[in-house]
Amino acid sequence: MPTEISLSELEEVYALRRMIECDAARRSAPNYTDEHLSQLEASLVALETTHAQDRHGEEFFAAHGEFHWLLLQPYAGVYTERLLRQLWAASRRYIHMSIATRPFPTVGHHREIFEAALARDADLVTTRLDDHLRITEDSLKDAWVTRSPA
Repeated sequence: MPTEISLSELEEVYALRRMIECDAARRSAPNYTDEHLSQLEASLVALETTHAQDRHGEEFFAAHGEFHWLLLQPYAGVYTERLLRQLWAASRRYIHMSIATRPFPTVGHHREIFEAALARDADLVTTRLDDHLRITEDSLKDAWVTRSPA
């Protein structure tokens, strides 16, 4: 994994995340069980609670990662998980960089994604997840521009 951060790496990471996560979410949604949705809801509550307590803390990032993984888990296998864990680690570097300049703007999107998951609506889950990832990427790019010298 590269040690330096760059705008092109950020764009690549989020393009890959959209490709992999949106496809896995689309394939997962019809297979959500009631038990799985209960786990997803519990992870959402943990994400929202930890964000309210300390949006920079490890507990928040663990809950955030768990939510995203549970969303994809019915379809995603070991290789998908390996790839995503690398991409999530790369994303996190940019999120940590941006926290200094602005709050993480997309926590509320997770509830919208969850509501689509409850309906087991593959198209809506995919659309909301894609929107979430695009908005996050745009916010991180804005933070990058704010952070970078002119």
